[in-house]
Amino acid sequence: MKGHIKQTKSGYTIVLSIIDPLTGNRKRPHYSGYRTKKDAEIAKTKLINDYNNNRLLINTNITIGEFINEWSKEMKASYKPTTFEVMERQLQRYIVQLIGKLKLKDLRNRNLNKLYNQLAEGTKDRNKISPKTIKNVNAYLRAVLKVAIDWEYIAHNPCDNVTLPKNAVNKEIVSFTREEAKKIIEDSRHESLKYSCLWELLLLTGLRRGEALGLIWDSIDLSTGECQIKQSLTMVSHKPVLSTPKTSKSLRVIKLPLQLISTLKEYKKEQS
Repeated sequence: MKGHIKQTKSGYTIVLSIIDPLTGNRKRPHYSGYRTKKDAEIAKTKLINDYNNNRLLINTNITIGEFINEWSKEMKASYKPTTFEVMERQLQRYIVQLIGKLKLKDLRNRNLNKLYNQLAEGTKDRNKISPKTIKNVNAYLRAVLKVAIDWEYIAHNPCDNVTLPKNAVNKEIVSFTREEAKKIIEDSRHESLKYSCLWELLLLTGLRRGEALGLIWDSIDLSTGECQIKQSLTMVSHKPVLSTPKTSKSLRVIKLPLQLISTLKEYKKEQS
């Protein structure tokens, strides 16, 4: 980074020449208000040292919305398609639309505390959202602002010290009884063998919906009764996409019950 000093009617101004790490464009921020050239020289040296030691922030007029849009363009490839779609949708809905015009440098945890309380309570224009959703939104924004720190737009992350709304009392999970599950499987056989296989996979193994829909015959060994879970089918922009699980723990081998093995054999025979 370079800089020079120019004299103005009111004194001296420092002009720096900096490459914006986000766009690659050259920027020339001005620092004015120095009465003598010596004062400006001292300040210029400090500014250059701050920049070299990652303490000088640039493009301080960028808004939160502008930065999130830039982050979307630059960081999309760093996430799984399904994860990125959820992050971008939530950030646009709850951050960009509501506080997107605020300058990034002016964002404080008090702004986020106020926003999250409004989201939790709801307004005449917006329904309230759950504490879990707010927690997710804050996690997504924290990830975005971490990039802002890396790119030298801000010095600290306001998301680290927010007070999130407390979770409501957890609702009791209601599951199917044995009789209800049995009836669902029996009724599905009247529709097709395909749906019967799907319902048996879900009800007898506890697979997630995406995991069951992502199964292929190469993942199932009907002779040993073992099934490898190594991919999941999800929707991205209204299109089905196969992707690997988020964590290594989701990659696993499960044992299939005899009833399900029999149904799968029947379904495979029907397909051949």
